[in-house]
Amino acid sequence: MQSGQVSFMAIALLCLLGQEAYGQIPRACSDVTSLENLECCPTTSDGVCGQNAGRGQCTDLNLPGYDINSADVRRNWPHYFTKVCKCNGNYAGYDCSRCKFGHYGPDCSESQVLPR
Repeated sequence: MQSGQVSFMAIALLCLLGQEAYGQIPRACSDVTSLENLECCPTTSDGVCGQNAGRGQCTDLNLPGYDINSADVRRNWPHYFTKVCKCNGNYAGYDCSRCKFGHYGPDCSESQVLPR
């Protein structure tokens, strides 16, 4: 088997066996299409990543400061998806449907100091 098939099968097996477990992959990104395309860009009522409402867009996953030739430990971290949602402004979440911490309102424009 090719490495892509092995990765897909491993992720699919983990999803099937760990239905009660919580993990790093959002349920909306654990379908066959997302896993085969290596994309975690869920479609909401406002389009992919909320793009139609200006909340975010599906972009290539880039780690800031990541250099494949460096001794940085992040190069050994597991990476599965190559495209994810990049949220605009005060929006957050894997599909840009929530507000960033400390923000609220229908367009996440109101802020409130919240203790952590």
